[in-house]
Amino acid sequence: MTSTNVINKIIAIRKQKRISMYAMAELLGVSQSSYFAFEKKGTLSIDRLYEISKVLEIPIYELLGLGLPPSDEINRLREENKLLKQSLNTINYLIQDLEDIETINESRNEERIPLRNYLGHLVE
Repeated sequence: MTSTNVINKIIAIRKQKRISMYAMAELLGVSQSSYFAFEKKGTLSIDRLYEISKVLEIPIYELLGLGLPPSDEINRLREENKLLKQSLNTINYLIQDLEDIETINESRNEERIPLRNYLGHLVE
């Protein structure tokens, strides 16, 4: 969305909420001429956008015309992260189980070798 579109959206929401340009300037703590110039020229900083979104009670992502609200995206990513952590924990448990099995098998093989040697000595 271009800055002109963002400003037009701000103007539309301001009018919809029946907030005059004078009142908007006062709510933002700027001079009337400064706010008038903003609506005419369209100079917009991030800080000003944040202040306007608070005054209009509209999230910045809506003013910018973004699709998914950041909180929804954050929640989705948190859930995905939780599932990935669970999967990683499961994999780590499986790896530990395999290492334990290998250790057990190695110790059994070590026990069998002397017994085989002993039995082999008896057979001879």
